[in-house]
Amino acid sequence: MIDKHKQRAALIALHSIIVSARNDAYQGAPHAGLANLLDKTEYLLILMLEEDDNTDRFLRALTALCEKHRCMVALRKYESEAESEPDT
Repeated sequence: MIDKHKQRAALIALHSIIVSARNDAYQGAPHAGLANLLDKTEYLLILMLEEDDNTDRFLRALTALCEKHRCMVALRKYESEAESEPDT
C-alpha cells in the first residue's frame, strides 16, 4: 500500500502513464518499449496493493519509469497532487 494521502496522486499518475502509453501506441512505438512501460506500470499497482507501506518504493519506481519512458508529466502530476493532500 501507499500512504492513504498519496493514493489519489498515485492514481492520477497511473492514468497519465496509461494515456501516454496509448498515445505512443497510436504513434507506432515499438512493442517492446510499450510492453516494458506496461510491466513497470503493473508493478506500481502491485506496490499499491501490498499490505506493507511502499510509499517511498512507489515514488522511486515511478520516477525511474517516468525518466526511462519520457513521461515526466506523470511524475509532476503525482508530486503536485501529493503536495496538495493534507498530511492528517
